[in-house]
Amino acid sequence: MAPKPLNDDIYQKALDSFTIHNNKAAAARELSLPIATYKHRLDEAKRRGFTPSSGVIAQAHATEDDLRAQIKVLQTQLDAKQIHITQAPAIVKPRYSVRVDGGSKEKIRICAIGDAHDSPHIPNKERFEWIGAHIRKTKPDVVLQIGDFATLDSLNTHDGNETWKGKFKPTFKEDVESLSEALGAMNVSGPELHMTEGNHERRASIFENNHPETHGTMHAKLIDIFRAHGWGVSPYGFIQKYGGVGFVHAALNAMGKTYGGKNAENTIANDSQFDVVIGHSHRSRVVRMPKIGENNHVTVLNLGCALPDGFIENYAKHSTTGWSYGIYDLLIQNGHIEGYNSIPMSALNG
Repeated sequence: MAPKPLNDDIYQKALDSFTIHNNKAAAARELSLPIATYKHRLDEAKRRGFTPSSGVIAQAHATEDDLRAQIKVLQTQLDAKQIHITQAPAIVKPRYSVRVDGGSKEKIRICAIGDAHDSPHIPNKERFEWIGAHIRKTKPDVVLQIGDFATLDSLNTHDGNETWKGKFKPTFKEDVESLSEALGAMNVSGPELHMTEGNHERRASIFENNHPETHGTMHAKLIDIFRAHGWGVSPYGFIQKYGGVGFVHAALNAMGKTYGGKNAENTIANDSQFDVVIGHSHRSRVVRMPKIGENNHVTVLNLGCALPDGFIENYAKHSTTGWSYGIYDLLIQNGHIEGYNSIPMSALNG
């Protein structure tokens, strides 16, 4: 028995739907038909000479006009965004200062300061005044701070802003105001002043990376505060040399990770080809490693920290710290740390 022929209305609907959507798949979905069935009906409608209904043609034109209007609105919005982008200020980048080293021929006296961790939570700036008085008395060639001059708890990612602890963090404005006060309290001029950026200063760039809307507003401002007080700054991980001796907050291994553990200084000395002065662990330690060749040996010196005597940060309250408090006077000569003198924080207040 032959299949019952379809009436003309079926073919007209197939053609009208395609006229509106201009897409066979969309038309088939509208009519709830398999795509193959719909294509057969559309081809049959064209073969029979069907033309789109007058109302459908008007609807198709209206839909096309609506699309053009939407495109015009979107183009206007895009043009406005492009104008905004071209008029936006250039991204501000930190202005680092990298010193050209004179090598082993240089003889330099350096006052080296470990992790100071200035913070609004430590409002007393007397320790910086004591360090400044020591510098003015001893008149070194260079004053070098090894990094983590400021804690920058406002940018601490360990305690998110949405947490209970996060509600008690200082603001970034309070952090930098405290830092500026600490730098001013040292009140030193004459020696070259330099800081090797620490992981706490790096918090600013990490925060900006995680919050793109703040990009260019924090890290560069932080570095500019140091510059305003006469300090040059080298980037985190970069080994700044004086007289052939490297200074860096935390030495990085082949994987770009910080040398860690109780015997990190031994590992660094074993891997290094020159003397290195570091910080980061807050534990003062000196390791001298014999070497084959002209240098004969490598010395690694950890400066400890320049926090108030006996002060322990909250994150380390219940850990085995063994922190050391004070600064160092160094003599750099013949490409080595030829002399070092530890001055405890308690002795600076004298």
